[in-house]
Amino acid sequence: MAKRYHIGSHLANIEFGGNFRNAHKFDDTYIVDFTPNGTVPFSQFPNRFTNSNYYGGSYKLGPNPNYQDVRAFLNSNPSVFAGLSSFGIDPANYDLVEKVSAGYVMNTLDLTSRVRVVAGVRFEGTNLDTLSFDSQTNSLSDKASGSYLKILPSASLRYAFTGNTDLRLVYGRGLARPDPQDIAQAVTFTSTGNPGSIKNTASLGNPNLKAETADNFDVLIEHYLNPFGMITAGFFYKYLTDPIVTKSFVLQNFQPGPTAPMGTYTVTQPVNAGSARLTGFEAAYLQHLTFLPGKLGGLGISANYGYTASQASGLPGRSDHPRLLRSAPNTWNLSPTYDRGRVSIRVGLS
Repeated sequence: MAKRYHIGSHLANIEFGGNFRNAHKFDDTYIVDFTPNGTVPFSQFPNRFTNSNYYGGSYKLGPNPNYQDVRAFLNSNPSVFAGLSSFGIDPANYDLVEKVSAGYVMNTLDLTSRVRVVAGVRFEGTNLDTLSFDSQTNSLSDKASGSYLKILPSASLRYAFTGNTDLRLVYGRGLARPDPQDIAQAVTFTSTGNPGSIKNTASLGNPNLKAETADNFDVLIEHYLNPFGMITAGFFYKYLTDPIVTKSFVLQNFQPGPTAPMGTYTVTQPVNAGSARLTGFEAAYLQHLTFLPGKLGGLGISANYGYTASQASGLPGRSDHPRLLRSAPNTWNLSPTYDRGRVSIRVGLS
């Protein structure tokens, strides 16, 4: 809902809104074994796939029966099998209910014909209920729950130098929630068969994970081109709190699941750790070159470049300040375009 009003001669607009999301995410997969009483000849199933050039002819590809053929044989000959035995609940199973209640209020005020201020605050309340695999009872019975409230303010100031050129100063706080399977303690493992080997590996979730938050500061200059186009350049700085990283450690006498042998495992687990900073520069250019003669007037260009420097602090077991994962220092996109009549062409290079 929004309401337009005036403060003296200044035009203003206030609005508020909200939403509610109730998400149920789960993994209920399981494994079933069918055990034959005797021998079931593999040759009785037709080969449904052949490849004479498998790995360039270096290896001979064996027969490939169709799953449906095997399944049809199972259904038609139940007496050939002694029955079925199930592994039961898979240790990767989880059940998560995430309820998010959000609301915001925002006000826009034109102080002068050149200056516009937008400020607001968003509230996001999150309630979690998780059900995870319990390696002690070999069942989906490990319950956890929690809730938190995040207050996310934001403000921006726009100053118009001319009708086509302006400066923007922006601050905003955002959040990123953990993946559901990371919260609900899904379990995966591999085992070498040697109980004392640290080559036995397992990955665990963490029901105590908190959402990451980021304070974002941006300075942006925009210039609009006639009849259609723009050039922008800006600087940004982000401060991350509670970034989610993966921690590795060794557990002895550990059994990650009912089908896993007990032993020594190198375990990985997502955790909240320390803080991180990102600083960078970005620029973009977009224009339809309609001033070119004739059919060349359909040409256009879209390009952007970004540079990012990042570092993390307070990581478990580390005293250095490494770059954030998946944070490339240089990124750019270049896309010539052509639009004329019913023809629209895009070529992209990244």
